Amino acid sequence: MDAHLRYFKQGYELLHQMEPYINQVLTYAQQSRERSNYEQAALNERMQEYKRQIDRESRWASNGSNGSPNGDGIQAIGRSSHKMIEAVMQSAAKGKVQTIRQGYLSKRSSNLRGDWKRRFFVLDSRGMLYYYRKQCSKSS
Repeated sequence: MDAHLRYFKQGYELLHQMEPYINQVLTYAQQSRERSNYEQAALNERMQEYKRQIDRESRWASNGSNGSPNGDGIQAIGRSSHKMIEAVMQSAAKGKVQTIRQGYLSKRSSNLRGDWKRRFFVLDSRGMLYYYRKQCSKSS
């Protein structure tokens, strides 16, 4: 019984000595959680603003107006990209298949660990998305 008593007493003393560090970690975790929530809210707000901007851009483009509605030049870039995609889609309707975008992205594995793998993705004008292990290999 004495050995059990000393064992648990040592454990209690060790945890008692570590209590300030445990409190520091808990405080840090709480602050990190609050900062993460704040950043998440800010990110959501930016996403909503971006969606509103895209809606304004599409309405502005559908009206056939030239130039940027707010004069910042951002609208013209989006519109030219939109026109390029429309041209590619029209050529796809004629039977030509073109690559819209291609490049490396990270893909999450479906195994238990959920590793991230670097894969080469290709988006064609038919809306098909292919990915390869390397840039010049066959599709998976």
